[in-house]
Amino acid sequence: MMFIATVDLRLLLGCLLFGVALALMLSFSIASEMTLAITRIETGARRIAAGDYQYRIGEDASGGTEELAQLARWFNEMAQSVQRAFEQRQVAEDERRQVVAAVSHDLRTPLAPIRAMIEAIDDGVAPDEATVRRYQRAIRTEAQRLSALMDDFFELTRLESGAFTLRRERLALDDLL
Repeated sequence: MMFIATVDLRLLLGCLLFGVALALMLSFSIASEMTLAITRIETGARRIAAGDYQYRIGEDASGGTEELAQLARWFNEMAQSVQRAFEQRQVAEDERRQVVAAVSHDLRTPLAPIRAMIEAIDDGVAPDEATVRRYQRAIRTEAQRLSALMDDFFELTRLESGAFTLRRERLALDDLL
């Protein structure tokens, strides 16, 4: 204190306080922009996790830094990939439902005449031996048809599971015919 005058000390303390106040205001400004950007990204992550796959972060959500802008772009790419995967899963699920409905219909078709003929034999509606044999041949034919449908269905499930790999190759139409 012996070399600094009181006026100089006040001036020095005033400058120091001004510098601290200016530094606090600038750091608060930068931190608040970054905090807002991080909050937007967090909100987006929560919305995606809740099933809102169409949510995207705006390009203005970068908080003024290139790193956060890049993070926002990656987030949007990830959200788009998740949305595409969800839509593909929905399409596959719809197709699976259609296949199950078609297969159940196709499996019921041979069962109806089999049941009817067995009931006719059991109830004595087909009294003569020739009719019973004709019904038995028809039952055998329908059972073979049902077995072929089950084999086709089994092959389809093996194909879907990846047990087979299909290869496309060119061939002459004459050979195919």
